[in-house]
Amino acid sequence: MPGPRLRALHHILVLWAFAVAQPLFELLQSNVPYLRARGMDAVDLTLIAFGLVLVVPVVFALAENGLAWAWPRAAAAIHWGAVAVLAAAVAMVVLKEGDAGETPGWVLAPGAGVAGILAATLYMRARFVPLLMTLLSPALVVLPVLFLFRSPAHEILIPSTSSSETSDTPVIVVVFDGLPLSSLLDDQGRIDGDWFPNFAALAEGAHFFRNATAVAESRAYALPAIVSGLYPAWSRPPLASEYRDNP
Repeated sequence: MPGPRLRALHHILVLWAFAVAQPLFELLQSNVPYLRARGMDAVDLTLIAFGLVLVVPVVFALAENGLAWAWPRAAAAIHWGAVAVLAAAVAMVVLKEGDAGETPGWVLAPGAGVAGILAATLYMRARFVPLLMTLLSPALVVLPVLFLFRSPAHEILIPSTSSSETSDTPVIVVVFDGLPLSSLLDDQGRIDGDWFPNFAALAEGAHFFRNATAVAESRAYALPAIVSGLYPAWSRPPLASEYRDNP
């Protein structure tokens, strides 16, 4: 493969890493309990991390390279389009983060599209843009490594061997997810014994804290706080090994 085609492949890899792989890494690291529930281990996670960075852009670039031998102009146009689309995706990510998600995506999309077209045009005509993309090549290794070792996903890669403290106190916590208290109450604000006799009996023989609320909206952070008595850390997955000091 000639040098220019190798550089084209390299630049597609770099753009893909920032436009697609990194947003997916952020999504995956916020859903570590789901990954663990699916039985994912260190090998699976490593393959996903580097596969997201390499597989799709390499396949695309190889197809583009094959096309270049027969139709050079068509291949150049496709490469320009790929750069424009990926640059627009990067611009969209930057705009969404800068806007804090307050503006709908369809409003930001035209600006991202214009930025992508300008970036692709500069890429084809200005030497500093390809040079900049070459200088960003360490991202192909840095981004998956950060995902594997510096995010909540590291708990899958390197499971903690420390066990939680145990207690002889018989404590049972039952969580009814998605069951609002108002569904159980009558017009007097009490558990409706006619419709829910067992809940009413439980409330009569127990301490009923009707005004209690959780410290987070998501159960992934609210439940660790209930169990440990500590405010949840948003960077820590809801795993026992991350909240060792709990009853």
